[in-house]
Amino acid sequence: MAEAVERTSWWKIALVAVVAIELLGGLSGWLSNSGYGNGWFDGLQKPAFMPPGWTFGVVWPMLYALLGVALAMIVAEPPSDRRRLALILFFAQLVLNFLWSPIFFAAHDISLAKWVIFLMAILAAA
Repeated sequence: MAEAVERTSWWKIALVAVVAIELLGGLSGWLSNSGYGNGWFDGLQKPAFMPPGWTFGVVWPMLYALLGVALAMIVAEPPSDRRRLALILFFAQLVLNFLWSPIFFAAHDISLAKWVIFLMAILAAA
């Protein structure tokens, strides 16, 4: 019975986390005018392997949903030093994730955006 209660609590955390991350991620993209339709971005020369624009509208919500599930999995763990470190690493990469669109699409800083992606990958791997 206790396992069923924990599982229910985990899903409640996941639902809140997924919705919150989806909204914050969408807000970041909207405020920075990210993606196709941004005149600066449309004018960039893109590689031949770049996927069509519609794929981003499918993939990013799925990515943010998975981030919400990952956060719920961390939060559902008993308090410990390991959990605290996981939360710090998670939120550090999440902040960088939300900052990437304004850096790239609004500030047009391709170099800094590249370094943000590298740092996000390192934090996610950690």
